[in-house]
Amino acid sequence: MNSRAHAEQALRLTQGARVSATPARRDPAAESATHWSRHALTIFDYRRYAAFSWDWSWRRCILFGAFGCLYGIYAGTANGAMLSNWRIGFALGLGTAETMIATMCLGPLAAAWVRSRKWPMKPEMAGIVAAVILGVVAGNACQRLGNAYANRVVLPQALERQVVAQNYLVRYHAITSSPFSLVSTSVLFLLLGGGLALPRYLGEQRRLIAEAREREVSELQLQKQQADLRLLVLQAQIEPHFLFNTLASLRSLLRQDVDRAEAMTDALVEHLRTAMPVFRESNKGPTLAEQLRICGSYLELMRIRLSDRLTYAIDVPDALRSAAFPPLILLTLVENAVKHGIEPKPGPGRIRIDARREYRADGAHITVSVTDNGAGLSAGLGHGVGLSNIRTQLALRYRDRAALSLVSTPQGGVVASIDIPEDETGLS
Repeated sequence: MNSRAHAEQALRLTQGARVSATPARRDPAAESATHWSRHALTIFDYRRYAAFSWDWSWRRCILFGAFGCLYGIYAGTANGAMLSNWRIGFALGLGTAETMIATMCLGPLAAAWVRSRKWPMKPEMAGIVAAVILGVVAGNACQRLGNAYANRVVLPQALERQVVAQNYLVRYHAITSSPFSLVSTSVLFLLLGGGLALPRYLGEQRRLIAEAREREVSELQLQKQQADLRLLVLQAQIEPHFLFNTLASLRSLLRQDVDRAEAMTDALVEHLRTAMPVFRESNKGPTLAEQLRICGSYLELMRIRLSDRLTYAIDVPDALRSAAFPPLILLTLVENAVKHGIEPKPGPGRIRIDARREYRADGAHITVSVTDNGAGLSAGLGHGVGLSNIRTQLALRYRDRAALSLVSTPQGGVVASIDIPEDETGLS
């Protein structure tokens, strides 16, 4: 199988892999739920789910809500026994349970709602932190309401009873009204209301960001690989029509002019020796100097085949010869100049290759021109396979920053020019 067949086969294998420029964001909640759905069967397994997902939140709320109810029963029993009034004890226990449930459940449930909205990452993180803080505020509000109820109802009733209860409630009122109590209670409510899960959630988000960056790099590498394969296919489509014509001319010369046939054979070998490494390693930093050597060996071969009817010149400053230049497209312009310009025209012809650097708003550009005094532009010229491949290669490598132009000269020839941004050889 030749290089072109290899390239086309490789391209077919990769054409099915369509790449998105903006990779979709993963949903760790859905992934975690799928992964653990057969294992997390009880409320005690809530930590197996992604933090602040619905599965994580409702299981946690049932577990922590049950704990809040038990703590309210304990507080109600203790207060009822101390005050010798089970009705008051029940009221205080109910207020304690409501405070605990609101503190431990409202924030995580609000955070789960935020996460279910599928907002962008930064707004989602801010929303979840705000939801946890909202739960702390709700818990504090419930506690303040409970304290107000105790001060208005429980304390007056207790004053009419035993001194032990009176002293207990006075101390209770003093403690719960102090700034230290407010701060310590807020910290406790923050920890119980989802604050302990925030580091886990933020760690998940950092991991998602890192994975998204890795996927983006991988997809960009895949895009470049696909583009390189397409370039390889395009380069393999360059028709070596000169080779068939040269071999036919060589066969004729072997009977007429052995010396010239020998010179043509040497020129053909030199051209193939110069060009073949570029075909095999066409994406390894080609330079303008390499492309000029290939064009020079080709023009020397054509000069011998056309019986010295062709003369050529390469006028490129040394400062530009080391510049990066895409492989083989300049050779296509030179082949077209010979095939469509010099060969159809009777009499002598001339081809000149020159280059210049220009500075523009988007940076330095290099323009390489192939000028001939041949037959000129004809109908349909400029839309062949070779020139179409050049335009495709330039679009793949440089997007819209490169161009190919064909312009007629007053003498009847053609100037074919390639304009590319300097020091760019691959996908930008």
